Amino acid sequence: MDEPSRGLHNSNIMTRTNPESPAPAAPPALPNYALYGEADRRLDFGWLHCESVAERSGLYDWEIQPHRHDALFQILHIRHGQVRLTSEGRRHDLRGPCVVTVPALVAHGFNFSAGTEGTVLTVQAQHLHHLLRGEPALADLWRQLHHTALGVQAAAVVDDAMAALLREQASTARWRTLGVDLALQRLLLVLGRHLA
Repeated sequence: MDEPSRGLHNSNIMTRTNPESPAPAAPPALPNYALYGEADRRLDFGWLHCESVAERSGLYDWEIQPHRHDALFQILHIRHGQVRLTSEGRRHDLRGPCVVTVPALVAHGFNFSAGTEGTVLTVQAQHLHHLLRGEPALADLWRQLHHTALGVQAAAVVDDAMAALLREQASTARWRTLGVDLALQRLLLVLGRHLA
């Protein structure tokens, strides 16, 4: 369910009864992380990172405060559990199976129910758009935040595509980087078809 932010506020309007009084303090800037809670972290391959939802959110009592990433695109694949997504002043309550995609620079935060099962995939946005350069409509799809529930059939297809990517990422086989790129393209294709 979408719930707009309550209250009226326009940051472009400032009223002061006394011109001598100090201007109100600017709202604090949102943190900008490489990965949540980390100012600087190298991604696997230099452009990819995969982890379970529990791996990071479990450290923060299942709550990821609003933040943004300069140059990272994320896919959250929730298999079981509930999550409240907060983005740009709106809240969205979701239940697994579902998927959330977050482009670079979009403010986002999450509250997960304890024990939520899923995967967080983080990709350099530039690499993602390079992979999809031959499909501009699919590349453009990932320039916006998306959240969608998955029916039984769609959940099975997304589960399979995500599992293939995780297997390639953990593999030591030859041409592993190519295998990861192909698996990532497949996942993006599957998700794009579902969203379209």
